[in-house]
Amino acid sequence: MYPFASADPPENTTFSEAFRSATLSTNRGIYPPTSEYSTMNDLLFRLIELSGKGYCCSQIMLILGLENQGKENPDLVRAMNGLCMGVASSGGTCGVFSGAACLLSLYAGKGADDETENEKLPLMLSALTDWFSETVGGRYGGIQCADIIGEGAAAPDTGRCGEIMTETYGRVLEILMENDIDPAGVIDE
Repeated sequence: MYPFASADPPENTTFSEAFRSATLSTNRGIYPPTSEYSTMNDLLFRLIELSGKGYCCSQIMLILGLENQGKENPDLVRAMNGLCMGVASSGGTCGVFSGAACLLSLYAGKGADDETENEKLPLMLSALTDWFSETVGGRYGGIQCADIIGEGAAAPDTGRCGEIMTETYGRVLEILMENDIDPAGVIDE
């Protein structure tokens, strides 16, 4: 059993180390699914669990959002697989970034004939793009998957990508709340 299953990670353990260690083992039901991420460790455990089940970064971003809404949508999660490893495993735009843009759109985009796109969506996407470019792009020299994990990488760097997912998911929640959208509910119109 993974040592973090019933306790917080040791003080000197970084997120990257914890994420890498945990994703090396297969998922054995160690971390119970939760849709409430009240602490960083709750989110970390959920990321580890989803990664251990074989979901990629863009899929994980949407699963977290769907869980916040109390929903499941296997078709949407399956479709998000096309954004993994930089869109179709091409090393292009980071799947965390494209997944985060899709997550914002899940909350504020048009989804049915009788709906309209939230007028704040373009500004929310712009805020995400600016933040991601500055934060992640500044750190790794760009926002392409190849910039972040290296040209020709066969798999994500679980520690690096996990850290980016955590930061980006947090920023998405901030953007939603800054625009009067409850991450656990529906658009306030």
